[in-house]
Amino acid sequence: MALEAAYAFDGSGTTVTDLSGNGRDIDLTGTNGVQVAGGQTGNALGKTGATMPTLPAAVLAASQTDDRTIMFDAQGNLTTWWVRFNDTTFASGMWGVLNISGSMAVQARDNTGSHNLATRPAAAAPSAGVWHNYCATYVRSTGLIKLYIDGVLTTPGPPNGQSSFTAGTQLSTSANTIDIAEWSTTGAALDNLRVYSHALTSTEVASIAGTPVTAPTLTDAGTAALALTATGSGVKVATASGAAAMALTAIGAGSKTAADAQTPALALTADGTALAVRSGSITAQLALTADGTGTKTGTDGSTAPLALSAVWLYNAVRSGVAEADLTLTASVAGSAVRAGAETAALALVASGVAAGDIRDITLTITGLDSRWLFTEAPSRWDFREEV
Repeated sequence: MALEAAYAFDGSGTTVTDLSGNGRDIDLTGTNGVQVAGGQTGNALGKTGATMPTLPAAVLAASQTDDRTIMFDAQGNLTTWWVRFNDTTFASGMWGVLNISGSMAVQARDNTGSHNLATRPAAAAPSAGVWHNYCATYVRSTGLIKLYIDGVLTTPGPPNGQSSFTAGTQLSTSANTIDIAEWSTTGAALDNLRVYSHALTSTEVASIAGTPVTAPTLTDAGTAALALTATGSGVKVATASGAAAMALTAIGAGSKTAADAQTPALALTADGTALAVRSGSITAQLALTADGTGTKTGTDGSTAPLALSAVWLYNAVRSGVAEADLTLTASVAGSAVRAGAETAALALVASGVAAGDIRDITLTITGLDSRWLFTEAPSRWDFREEV
């Protein structure tokens, strides 16, 4: 149910551009159709001989529907077909508008094997130099066939303006071409042709009749769906003005916004002070490498023990800033080994010890026959051998 093709005939070559947006251009090559000056608006279709132009097969396939509309502007009392859905096997027009017996008329055949012909709605034919708009519609559910001239339904009731099949009758779908402009007379004659796969209402007919075919424009002010690349601080707006789902790379200080405007789980590398925040604003489990002063924080905000390797000068700190147990192995009696295989004095520092506090520190050095006594000094520990 849409505008399937629309032609303004405003070009000058053999291609008639489809302005419906469907890309169904007419190729006039091999026909006697030409685009000439003097149209109802701009140029129009004229003829140089009998061969009729044919609309693309895609237009036919899209418009042999239950409900239909043909609309065009015309001038000149030219006989026979203006627009014909033609069944070459049956050798007759199944649907269309023609000038017959001095009047413009709608021809409609049903989809039975005999293709019964409905009484033709009729209207006055166009005259030379005077443009009129003609519009034919069919609605299957009612069976009504209508013919409008210049946006107005002609006098109702057959043989004028309106006739009908039995309600529910399907129009023929056996046409294999859509031909236009059967006459041979030269000069501008057919303009602003539109083919629909639904029936226009009387209000729509009145609004469109006599207007030029133009390229489509947006008729609403809604926000269309966009494929956007968002920066870390940007958002993508969906048609409902909500935040659409985005695949973003978040920096440490940013967040990733989902369709529900919540912050989803992020896989972040913490620097020892930053935390990863999940959608519920809780602290996520982080696997951190501590630098000797940091702690590892769990999802409940508590600090977890860290297994650290202490260099020769420092002690290891657990969660709660308590002193960790260090195991030092001396390769030479009375010394600890540091990088470079050098031997170093052992310096043990108890963290969290206020000045004047007494802490028992036990150092066992294997391989010595003597033992060491530790005494507290104001600034350091003195080691002396007890004899």
